[in-house]
Amino acid sequence: MMRLHWRLIITLMLVAAPCANAQSAYQCYSADGKSSWLQNAPCAKQAAYADSLYKCVSPSGAVSIQQQPCTGNTKTAWRRSAAPEPAPTYEQQVSRARKRAQDEQDARELARRAGTDQQQSYIATNPFPDRRAIQQDQCRQAKWSRDEVLKQVGLARNFDLLRQLNDAVYRACQGL
Repeated sequence: MMRLHWRLIITLMLVAAPCANAQSAYQCYSADGKSSWLQNAPCAKQAAYADSLYKCVSPSGAVSIQQQPCTGNTKTAWRRSAAPEPAPTYEQQVSRARKRAQDEQDARELARRAGTDQQQSYIATNPFPDRRAIQQDQCRQAKWSRDEVLKQVGLARNFDLLRQLNDAVYRACQGL
């Protein structure tokens, strides 16, 4: 107990007490848990990952992926770097977002040109539609038209516009 107390006092003196020439001491730990003291130099950062990964295959066909090279009669199937990819920079993130937005816009335009951006009409697929199918189609078209107008207007919509659009949908969908 006394020995531990003595080490603690020395540690506190080295770390907390200012030196006359402003030197600092750092207690560093190695991967095996051993500690050492460095003066005027911070501890070297330990990598949190292995340098390489190895895929080892034994003669019986057992496969293992490990951080150490294959030993004994196992064969190395592959060796790969285990270093993580760096995080994308702000410019790369902005570039990816712009490309994604442009791709979405291109897809919408191509769908519009091909005529596949709207819901398929029941009338087009059924040569003999009944009255209810026609009304359902008109209701779908009214809802689609309302949504398109609201997309184009955005936040500049007002109560009168919403009332007109909703009245048109109500008339088209009435009785369903």
